[in-house]
Amino acid sequence: MYIHSTITETPGVPKAEEMIRLLVEGQEAVVSTARSVFPSADRVNDEATADLLTQRMQVHEDCVDAQKSFGRVKVSRCEDDA
Repeated sequence: MYIHSTITETPGVPKAEEMIRLLVEGQEAVVSTARSVFPSADRVNDEATADLLTQRMQVHEDCVDAQKSFGRVKVSRCEDDA
């Protein structure tokens, strides 16, 4: 089985500020991946996939904004949909 991820697991338990930084990096990686796949869905007129990618990008971008703005923040949309 081949598994590929740009997000690596962090050993141990990082401090709170490091956790936030890692969360932001992970959210940004998801947005970047979705954005890179979007042109393929668009090229073959796969509207369902394009819609899903658009929704995922929006959720993860919202989470990044919240995490960057407040450091630690509880955003139900991020927790429920991610």
